[in-house]
Amino acid sequence: MKLLLISAAFPPMKSGGADYAMRMAEHMVAQGIEVHVLTGVGAQTGATKYSVKPIIKEWAWTDAFVIENVVKELQPDVVDIHFTGWVYNDNPMITFAPFLIRKAAPTAHISVHIESLGGVRRELSNPCDAAIRWCVSQLVGRDRINYEYGNLLRDSDSLVFLNERDLNELVSLVPEVRDKALLTPPPPIMPISAPLTPEQVHSIREQYGMGGREIMLAFYGYIYPGKGVETLLSAVEKLAPKANVGLVLAGGLPEEKVLQREGQPHYLEDLKSAGRAVSDRLFWTGYSPPDSDVPSKILRACDICVLPFERGVMLNNSSFSFAAMHGVPIITTKGEHTESVFVHDQNAVLLPPGNASALADEILSLANDAIKRQRLSAGSLALAHERFNWEKTVRETVAFWQRSKKSSLSIA
Repeated sequence: MKLLLISAAFPPMKSGGADYAMRMAEHMVAQGIEVHVLTGVGAQTGATKYSVKPIIKEWAWTDAFVIENVVKELQPDVVDIHFTGWVYNDNPMITFAPFLIRKAAPTAHISVHIESLGGVRRELSNPCDAAIRWCVSQLVGRDRINYEYGNLLRDSDSLVFLNERDLNELVSLVPEVRDKALLTPPPPIMPISAPLTPEQVHSIREQYGMGGREIMLAFYGYIYPGKGVETLLSAVEKLAPKANVGLVLAGGLPEEKVLQREGQPHYLEDLKSAGRAVSDRLFWTGYSPPDSDVPSKILRACDICVLPFERGVMLNNSSFSFAAMHGVPIITTKGEHTESVFVHDQNAVLLPPGNASALADEILSLANDAIKRQRLSAGSLALAHERFNWEKTVRETVAFWQRSKKSSLSIA
């Protein structure tokens, strides 16, 4: 089977989507699939068992011909488009990729990975791009298409979703999405270190300024609005008079355009200012590249991992799957769209978002309850093995593609 993976997000871009696309390529190859990655100029190529074509300049309409030519030359069995609007510079060209692919390879199975809600934003597209989009929409037919997703939802053969909310939301736009949708959450996208000896745990804690702390908390993941870091810093401040607690924030900023799009270009400076009262209890590691095991070692050395998402944890939160794979007790949040696989006091502690007092109380309670920590550790690890497994994810995805009526696919 020959797979062409199209993704504007690819290392060294700093985004979860970039790391996910790279791991997907690696694990597809491990299952005997021939993989080619079409991505943007500047992407890393390295010594890989798959080919990387970093040739797209801007993901603009002029690049449509590049996509069409690559597909025509490769004649892949499957074209898998990893899609989130911002990584394509909010240019609507990519949302009509099925039209381009069909012209170049009529029998190819077209799959779209919806990595998160948020397609191409009309207000961020320039007038010329929008005008070309309108013309193309006339050509492909305007029924059941919209600005954010073009004809990705309507004309793809399959759609892969990473959480239930995104699936349900897009079904409401195009009802037939449900009939061709697969839900498969992202497994860990960073390397996982071997278990640490007590001496190594001590060394890691010393290295990150936690040697004298009785309770070491860890936050893992890219740091940007919506992760609830403000709530976590406030909770540490509330805990400071009561407990000898410290926090390692194992993560750095994503691509600059993420914060600009959110209207918070100085987000990290604002966070550090908010945590000034407990700055001696905080350690900010900064960004770790995709091949680093630093975040893994930090999670193995910590007592509790805290992920206080503002909208509640969901299956697409790869920081949860990564932490869970370490069997660390996890405190996170329950929101409107949190899936039923997250069970309070079994595989995670689920708190209401944005409540620093409740978070501080739970951290202190959990730190003093060894039996509960053991139960949560076992529960998070069991959930990780059941739902966040790369081999299972790849086989499930390929099997789903194989059921397509358009082509008969097999793993080589």
